[in-house]
Amino acid sequence: MKNRANVKSIAQQVSLLVISESSAVREILSDWCRRVNSLVIAGEATNSPEALDMLYGVHPNVILLDPEMTLNDDTTLLEWVMSHQPTPTIILPSLMRTGVQRTFEALKNGAVDFVWFESILENQDSDSFQQQLLNKITSAAKIDMTPPQVFEFSKRDSKSEAKKQTEIIFCEECGARNIFESSQGKDHGQWCCINCGDLLQTHLINQYKRVHYVTVIAAGTGSYSNLLRMIPNVPAEMSGAIIISIYEDGEYIDAFIDYLNSVSRIEVVRIKNDTSIEGGNCYVTTAGEHFCMKPYSTRNTMAVAQQKQGYGPVDLLMLSISTIFRENTAGLILSGTELDGTKGIQSIKNNNGISAVLFAPNCLHRQMGENVLRQCKVDKIVDENDATGFIFALHDAARDTGSAA
Repeated sequence: MKNRANVKSIAQQVSLLVISESSAVREILSDWCRRVNSLVIAGEATNSPEALDMLYGVHPNVILLDPEMTLNDDTTLLEWVMSHQPTPTIILPSLMRTGVQRTFEALKNGAVDFVWFESILENQDSDSFQQQLLNKITSAAKIDMTPPQVFEFSKRDSKSEAKKQTEIIFCEECGARNIFESSQGKDHGQWCCINCGDLLQTHLINQYKRVHYVTVIAAGTGSYSNLLRMIPNVPAEMSGAIIISIYEDGEYIDAFIDYLNSVSRIEVVRIKNDTSIEGGNCYVTTAGEHFCMKPYSTRNTMAVAQQKQGYGPVDLLMLSISTIFRENTAGLILSGTELDGTKGIQSIKNNNGISAVLFAPNCLHRQMGENVLRQCKVDKIVDENDATGFIFALHDAARDTGSAA
């Protein structure tokens, strides 16, 4: 973990290692860096063997890397870097060659950000693009690259070692309170209401289908990598629901959800108007869509929120959910440049929920988290390595308080 002195020196001048087969990209980046006092090119490599030689001798602050480079059929250069010399890495994927899905895979495997290969060629004379690239590089240099740890979940998460437990289920038909003892191998298909005899079918599909706990994640700019290291590790039998509001381009959100679904143990769903929130799932929306939660009869659905002056999309989402679930709500702020979430976190605290901010050195951009910390007394600062365990522990602690069919 970087100390403050080291971070400060990196902020003054960032050394770069550029690894790309494209001579045009290397030349553009090299010429640009020579005009920026805070950057220096420590080395340029055209292939993996050259890159390995330079990595051992240069020790750059940030790597700009073509993600297609491999060492062999089984290992990419990015995977080797993350295993042997973890360094903040911005990948330079080609939208035509690499594609969006493989870009997300690289972010999951350790890259902290990406810049499209084509955009470097198309915007080499654009001042705004160069400023954006500079912001990405200086932000990446501050990232803590401590190797991730594996969180050990309780045995109750394992289907093969399911524990016997008492289930409290309320019948939708008559409202009667039913108590059952469930265990591995139990035929849930025969569970009926003790009062009216109605088959408790909703419960049979997913014993945590009814939501009793919700974690709202505010994912600002630069949070793709945070989410890709957190959500795939959420246990398959997590109770409650996770709802993510992400400040990223809407054109990539469907591809992001598709990729998350392909690598996650829980189902990831894009929120639409009237989406019903069910336990055991993760829901994703873009902040620009301004969704909030509405209670409706025996279910909770998502609806487009009426915008409120002084409240951002995350504020409105957290406010609506904490009003319904009260102490069974958690809010987590990830990377972001957006000044949103302060009022939302405060509403969660006012309803006795749990508030948390991701550890700053794990964030590509720290503004959103730091703004919340300045204005709210949050309950916890969560390291990225422990974030999944933090979420699971909250949901697991609330799972036996009662559920409904």
